[in-house]
Amino acid sequence: MLSLNASAKNMLMEKSETVLPCADKLVFDTKLQAQGSAATLKWRRGVKLKAYHCKHCGLWHLSST
Repeated sequence: MLSLNASAKNMLMEKSETVLPCADKLVFDTKLQAQGSAATLKWRRGVKLKAYHCKHCGLWHLSST
């Protein structure tokens, strides 16, 4: 799992300095990374999550729906 560092948070901000709706979510560079984390969480905690491509930042997040 990746957490947001300062440069990633800056990337998620628009020119007007408005924070994108996904700024506080876990972020993954690839679908494969997101799916791997989802599989690990299912195995460790029984939580079923799916990867989705974010229309706001262009990266990948996890969703329970």
